[in-house]
Amino acid sequence: MNCLLKIEQDLYNILTQSTGLDVYTNVPEDIDFPFIKIGDIDAKDWLIEPKSYIVDVPIMVYEAGNSNVNCIEISKKVKESIVHANLGFSMAGTSVYQLKNGIWCVEIKLKIKVIEGT
Repeated sequence: MNCLLKIEQDLYNILTQSTGLDVYTNVPEDIDFPFIKIGDIDAKDWLIEPKSYIVDVPIMVYEAGNSNVNCIEISKKVKESIVHANLGFSMAGTSVYQLKNGIWCVEIKLKIKVIEGT
């Protein structure tokens, strides 16, 4: 589905321009924090006519530090940027994790309905 690639490209452009951070779909080893990862995009059939999908897109913000404060601040900027871009995404949830000593992740779950061919 070309629409999924367009969603990924739009998010990449929005996030790099609004945050100034590195944005990845496949995170290389030994990179500096903070950074943003666009997770695996999942599309589920919604309607047959017109052919449409409900698309889930996870966005993860990673930061190293003694607390999650900076990671949460970056995630707020990410959410604001996505809302201001007016692409039709809804926020389906946000979770904060400590992955290991000093590594924090905020996962932002996005949803959008996509009609094929639009």
